[in-house]
Amino acid sequence: MKWIPRLNKPFRIKKDLSIFMLDGIQTLNIWMRDEKIWCNPFGLKKENKIRTMVEEKEWMYLFEYKDEEFTANNLSHAYTRFLDESWGNHYVKYLEELGFKSMSIDAVEDIKEIEEDEYYKLIQKLENGSLFQIEVWENEDGSYQGLAQEVHTVN
Repeated sequence: MKWIPRLNKPFRIKKDLSIFMLDGIQTLNIWMRDEKIWCNPFGLKKENKIRTMVEEKEWMYLFEYKDEEFTANNLSHAYTRFLDESWGNHYVKYLEELGFKSMSIDAVEDIKEIEEDEYYKLIQKLENGSLFQIEVWENEDGSYQGLAQEVHTVN
């Protein structure tokens, strides 16, 4: 049995920052960033090349990193610390695994920022075109928890 991405879950093929997805009937789609829609613009030859890379495990899901318990002085310290670790360390390693050794990933635009009570959310557009989202919240015991991930659209 061939190992392929789960249906309806976005992924990337190695050495390509495009976002792909196999839908419920296994149609190969690509996320059109400017139009904000999924579509299948591929000719048969290109689609077969992408499907071959998928079958050969030359793909990865979009970046995701979780830390379920870390300490910080306050929420501001927590989200700054978590952003530095997730983006500066783990996202860089993810890109290297995709085949991008030195890619500029500085934030070029803050798309959305929410800070309320003990919750913080930030979505930034990066130089490589990706949307990078972090969420940080306080646990009941006073520690913090964070989730960083690439998203293909803003919610």
